[in-house]
Amino acid sequence: ERPRPHSNVNLSFKLNAMVDITSQEACYGLCERHCAVESLMFLASVMRQLEPTLAHFIKFRQSATEGLKVFYSTTVDCMAELKDCLWRRVPYVVMPMADIVAQMDKVKWNPKELGAYHNSYIDALQKKFQLLSSLLASLKTRLPDEVSEMILRNAIVYTMEQLVEGFSHAKKCSHEGRAMMSHDLETLCKNLRLVTSIRPIPQHRYVDEYIKAYYMPEQDVPNWVHQHAEYTSEQVLALVRTMCDGQGLKKKQAQALISQVEAILKSTAM
Repeated sequence: ERPRPHSNVNLSFKLNAMVDITSQEACYGLCERHCAVESLMFLASVMRQLEPTLAHFIKFRQSATEGLKVFYSTTVDCMAELKDCLWRRVPYVVMPMADIVAQMDKVKWNPKELGAYHNSYIDALQKKFQLLSSLLASLKTRLPDEVSEMILRNAIVYTMEQLVEGFSHAKKCSHEGRAMMSHDLETLCKNLRLVTSIRPIPQHRYVDEYIKAYYMPEQDVPNWVHQHAEYTSEQVLALVRTMCDGQGLKKKQAQALISQVEAILKSTAM
């Protein structure tokens, strides 16, 4: 029996030492990333042009024909999705958010009175976007405008996701605290409109919906959970727990609702 190619092969890849994709001084390798992504897209386009020729040469070998189809469907046809995935990961490097979520964790979300100002983590976020905008401006002659806009858009989406994550960490929350969250969100969006022409602001509704769900009546919760699979189970349960506490539900009543929500989340995850 002929040995199968690549069987039991442990592949290890190492980035060229001359390529820096992690430091601000090297602009996080954004130009190199762009070159790499577009090279992959070019190779995919060449492979698509070659597909009829390759298929012709192996048309009498059924196993090879099937293998070619699998290769194209699992590799070549996935290049656009891979490109999107690679650019979505860039904000994780360019704009780390651990410090922002840590700042949000220190906010008391159950005040009795609503303050006039936004929380300090919003200022920290604004600085991050100002730095990102300056970085992209410095690469204007090396990075296409559409790529710069895509990076900004992905950074905003990532930020909105982290806002929901930070809000979900609140153990207790009052109506005033929820209004504070809304005020922070609108302040951030106002600041974003100053540094980007992207309209509307991506994922604004995603955050706004999570904030305002706190006010919904108890009987509406199960239906809301069914309709909002975009939030994690942990985020949904955190919302329901703070809602039960904020609305003053009795312990047994709250536990029954939480159990019902847990059952829904478990069924939808299957």
